[in-house]
Amino acid sequence: FFHNNDDYDEVLFYHAGDFFSRDNIHAGMMTFHPSGFTHGP
Repeated sequence: FFHNNDDYDEVLFYHAGDFFSRDNIHAGMMTFHPSGFTHGP
């Protein structure tokens, strides 16, 4: 789902398994979404 974090940055660390909304995500990868940036799958 698309969303926007106005007050904080969002960091996701993928440690294992399958992530439902992204392709080519592997264990040990990380994504960063700065505050105010609308993002989603």
